[in-house]
Amino acid sequence: QLVMSEVYYYNIIDSDNDSITHPMAEYYMYSDIHSERARAMYQHALVKYNAKNNAEAMYYLIEAEKSLKHVDDPRLAGVIHRQKGEIYGVECLFDNALQEYKNAYVDFERCNLAYHRMVTKYDIGDLYSKKGEYDKAAEILTPLIDICIKEDETTFLISVLIASSFNSIKCGKIEECANNILLYEKYNESDFY
Repeated sequence: QLVMSEVYYYNIIDSDNDSITHPMAEYYMYSDIHSERARAMYQHALVKYNAKNNAEAMYYLIEAEKSLKHVDDPRLAGVIHRQKGEIYGVECLFDNALQEYKNAYVDFERCNLAYHRMVTKYDIGDLYSKKGEYDKAAEILTPLIDICIKEDETTFLISVLIASSFNSIKCGKIEECANNILLYEKYNESDFY
């Protein structure tokens, strides 16, 4: 069951049905096999989050963190911190979210996951914008545009350009926003946005 739930995760199949993860979470809740326990709690937290049950999702993320005290898995620690940041952000607990995103970034640096670091940088920049700290947001989002172009991450670039454009408008930097729109038109290859 643990592997099956991870297959869903790695293939980006979101589910709010806990028929697989609930028995797994119950099984591992009192287990001393901490690497599997942490993974099980994290997978169940994702399902709870997709079911819009943020309180339970946070509970299982905290349980996963407890197991990580016994296991060195910076990738798993990073995705747990990032998910906690997302929940805190949805609940408008921006300072908590910011700390979790920063923790995630450090974890992703430890295991050299460039794409995860890039996404987490975006999360931090976007959160600064939501907090009204537009200059800090621009310090993160503006260089991220160049990184996305350099790394040929055009799909992700579109999200960064949109966040950066909204931040530019809030700062009154209309020319910067116009430049972002030009880049958007150049790199946007889908009708999604």
